[in-house]
Amino acid sequence: MKYIFSILLFPLLSFNAFAQTNVKGKIIDSLDDPIPFVLVSFLDKTGEELVSSTVADEVGFFQITLDPDTYQMVVSFMGFRELLVPDIKVVGQVLDLGQFKLEESVQELSEYQVEGKSFAIQQAIGKQIFSSSDFEAAVGGNVTDILRNLPSISINGEGELTLRGSTGFLLLLNGKPVQGDAISILGQLPANMIENIEITSSPSSKFDADGKAGVINILTKKGTIDGLSLVMNGFAGAPSLDLHDNQNQPRRYNADFTLNYIKNKWDIAIGADFNRNDIAGFRNGTIEVQRGDTLTRSNSSGERSYRRNSFSYRGLVSYNWNEMHKTSASINAGAKRELRTADLLYNQSRRTVTNPVAFENFPYFNENGRERNSDFLIIQMDHSWKISKNSKIDASILYEKTALGGPTTNINRNPENPLDVYDLQKMEEFNPLEGFRANIDFENKIADNLNFMAGYQFRRLNHTGVFDFFERDFESGIDMILPEFSSDILLERDIHAFYSQINGQRSSKLDYSFGLRLEKTDRNFSDNSSSTNFNLSLLNLFPNLNINYALGDYAFNFGYSRRIDRTITSMMNPFFARRHAEVLEVGDPELLPEFTDAVEIGAKRFYDKGSLFLTSYYRRTTNSINRINAVFNDSILLRVYTNAGVSNVLGLETGTEYEFTDWAKIYFGANIFYFNIKGELMGEPRSNSSLNSSFDINTTIGLTKGFDLIFNLNYLSRTVTFQGEESSFFSPNLSLKKSLPRAKLDLALHWRNIGLGMINSNRQIISGSGTGFFTSTEYISERDIVAFSVSYRLNQLNKLLRFSKSEFGDKEY
Repeated sequence: MKYIFSILLFPLLSFNAFAQTNVKGKIIDSLDDPIPFVLVSFLDKTGEELVSSTVADEVGFFQITLDPDTYQMVVSFMGFRELLVPDIKVVGQVLDLGQFKLEESVQELSEYQVEGKSFAIQQAIGKQIFSSSDFEAAVGGNVTDILRNLPSISINGEGELTLRGSTGFLLLLNGKPVQGDAISILGQLPANMIENIEITSSPSSKFDADGKAGVINILTKKGTIDGLSLVMNGFAGAPSLDLHDNQNQPRRYNADFTLNYIKNKWDIAIGADFNRNDIAGFRNGTIEVQRGDTLTRSNSSGERSYRRNSFSYRGLVSYNWNEMHKTSASINAGAKRELRTADLLYNQSRRTVTNPVAFENFPYFNENGRERNSDFLIIQMDHSWKISKNSKIDASILYEKTALGGPTTNINRNPENPLDVYDLQKMEEFNPLEGFRANIDFENKIADNLNFMAGYQFRRLNHTGVFDFFERDFESGIDMILPEFSSDILLERDIHAFYSQINGQRSSKLDYSFGLRLEKTDRNFSDNSSSTNFNLSLLNLFPNLNINYALGDYAFNFGYSRRIDRTITSMMNPFFARRHAEVLEVGDPELLPEFTDAVEIGAKRFYDKGSLFLTSYYRRTTNSINRINAVFNDSILLRVYTNAGVSNVLGLETGTEYEFTDWAKIYFGANIFYFNIKGELMGEPRSNSSLNSSFDINTTIGLTKGFDLIFNLNYLSRTVTFQGEESSFFSPNLSLKKSLPRAKLDLALHWRNIGLGMINSNRQIISGSGTGFFTSTEYISERDIVAFSVSYRLNQLNKLLRFSKSEFGDKEY
């Protein structure tokens, strides 16, 4: 504990502070609602030289440190008239400027450029805010291309996203919970549409308690204050330079648009998108299984590619009844499809343990295709009631219906005669779900620096699963169902949640937030194939505490929270799913959710041309869910989801940004953490640990006015798993961007996963071992992807468009 405490205190001991004046204030609109992310600039008293600037947080609050002097303050935000406040005298340790009201501009704005210091990292209580505009190499891609550049986040060769080394986190879109699979959702959101990304490692009790690592909140770009706005984006990829002998040339293109009209009390928006994003790839693998004195070895190699496409359409209507009431409704519908192809040539041999010469060799060619389809419909309604100047109530309901399914096919052939089929197996999945969420939130301003929040939320999930496994009878030509590999299941889950939260401020230096969330969970899993029910009822408390302290150019923070990571249906399904030739997958219907306690201490230093932050953190997870392997037969492993024990993570995270000149700036982020897991595996004690690291570099160089060169590098070190390890993984990327303000266009040329035919980027080896087996697989994904993107904007976007997103279905997809 002394060691842990010393590391947690390290950032606090690494900074020295000196006294200046802490200046704060708040920006609101004509309805007294806060305006988020407003640029607040302070010029010298002549108004000719920029001294410093900052960006307000999501509730319009800004805070900045200045030397005692006289300044001019400029508040600017597109869609509003610029506000100039002259002769601001900064004296003393604290200066509260109060509230500033911006007037809406209803006229079309002429083109102009605001030059000032706007950095990638903004600090708010309990979270960090990253501006997507500082990661322009992601233009034309999706949100994951931005996330991979952030210090807290890593993405491995299999596309798994981790936050501080954990795959469990809660995803929000514009502050609304999204309980779907993160990679699936984020892969559909164009990077062009993202304004900011908030990472909250110590969330308040208002958020769902889901997500052991914290909360990622994606804030999309916004609509005009009054009038018509249009955003269109297009992306097209060149033919693959790194095909790996795949049968089909990958296709990569996408397009999206959002049209928003605001007039008087109405706010209407429609949008649609289509995305095709194929990836070529290759796989090398080895499995060794020992049963008795016989050792079976299977070497495999061949194509492992993905064909992905999706489309969706969405609509939003909002009506301001008066200053007290506002109602909105939204719809989001569409479909997505993913086909994974793994056509592998196997060379299987058997020998005795004492004799290196094989007594049997059996080559075969396995054609494996897994198709995953999803058709979805999401409807959401919200109402806001401003009871008084100091209190309001927000209510929301969401309904989602998603049809999931798709076949998985395995065909084993004679490699010398493809018409000679050894066996053919097929698994058909049909698992539709329905989800419902309703919540009501109350907020009241008790005093000038004290807010109270409380609320209730109900969530219900109903998920059916019918899985039929067939094997071809070649004599009759009939596909015969195999009952032992088929199932009919139903998952029902109800969650009732109550929370209360206090947010306060003492002087201008100390901000604090503490709360408590109570959740009652009832889960019923029915295996209709065997008429068996598995019930689980939980009552849990989730406390949280956040403290921020500002002192001159320094900011310090402390956070604690307790979280839960719930099981999804596929982790609980007790049937044997044949994913490909060498793996059967099975879940545990009695699987328990993970519980995590997390604490962190951090500090941030602001400079004239940049900033630096350090955060030390510790996370302990009980009922740790792991995907482990065991021997099924001499050539097939059984993949099982199980509660494997307790895991501990102790880490240090840092990030810095610096503007060398007006035309060159760099961002660097790194995360180093010690990971340890202890528990039981198949009744045997097991422990594994490693020191892991990741870092990201993002550099922007202005070649000429409006013409930028952007380079970024993402690196993930070797890391251990419960049974093995994952090798290091890295990906360099380069982009050239040209802005044409008069034409309202941004053009970009992208070179992703740079390899030059000799750099081993975008590949990873995953290995594991257990009683009687060893496995190692190398995944090699496409390098040297070249693409072109274009973005068009009619009028600047400034208001959040809160389209509904999946609450349940994407997580199962």
